[in-house]
Amino acid sequence: MLENSRKHFHHVLKPLKAQASALGLKVDCEVVIGHPAERIVIEAEKWGADLIVVGHRGHGLMGHWLLGSVAKQVMHHASCDVLVAR
Repeated sequence: MLENSRKHFHHVLKPLKAQASALGLKVDCEVVIGHPAERIVIEAEKWGADLIVVGHRGHGLMGHWLLGSVAKQVMHHASCDVLVAR
């Protein structure tokens, strides 16, 4: 199941990477498995990132309290700047 998911997301990301490359952007895509906030921070450190851009959907007060926020966790644990986009 994990390998099928990895193949699916590589297939989904391939045209997006091509679009970004056509605009002159250098893009690296990697599919990893684990807790989202933890994996984002680990990968950013591994790549030596200067900035992490992460989305924020907003689950409301109760959802945020129960689930936490990936963006919030990344902001607190990242060793580089974090930009949260709504």
